Amino acid sequence: MKKNMKRAMERMNIDEGIRDVVKTLWKHGYHTIYSCQGHEPSERDAEGTVRYVSYKTGTGDGWFEENGYKLGFIGYDKSKLGDPVTKKLVPAVAYYSRN
Repeated sequence: MKKNMKRAMERMNIDEGIRDVVKTLWKHGYHTIYSCQGHEPSERDAEGTVRYVSYKTGTGDGWFEENGYKLGFIGYDKSKLGDPVTKKLVPAVAYYSRN
């Protein structure tokens, strides 16, 4: 991973376990909004969290829609999410995985 991309991911607090996916999405033109590497259930969060990544609708070159399943992403939700930069709700897609 290039040094400037690694620094950007650290500055944005992107989880280590999802960085390769986010990097690939960026390379394919996706404007990512949120991501999580997932975590096991704990005292604080009895459900745990699945691994997920979300991006603005209409961004990217279609690569992830065609290949996301190869990375273990099995489902998605379409909704509006708050863009952390603009603080506005934007149409978005969130893909999730159980692994």
